[in-house]
Amino acid sequence: MKTEAGSPASTALTAIRQLILNHDANESTWESFRVYFEKIHPDFFTHLKKNHPNLTQNEIRLSAYMALNLSNKEIALLQNIDPASVKRAKIRLKHKMNGNAE
Repeated sequence: MKTEAGSPASTALTAIRQLILNHDANESTWESFRVYFEKIHPDFFTHLKKNHPNLTQNEIRLSAYMALNLSNKEIALLQNIDPASVKRAKIRLKHKMNGNAE
């Protein structure tokens, strides 16, 4: 499919490409973060997965950020989401970890 520069289709394709590139960058950033985090908290992820095997990758990331006492705003910047979304995710995660899954 060929699109003209500046057309809505071209703009959408550019946005999609950027999302994919950001996703790849976020994944490599997460892996780097995880290596350093494990040096500080060696068994954190092992214990987390053992005690809560049903957690998603995003919930595991959120747990690590929470362990560092990052604010909702800081977590939102790291995950490229709205701070209100972080707050809701934290509430859901706490419910899930306490056995009160929705």
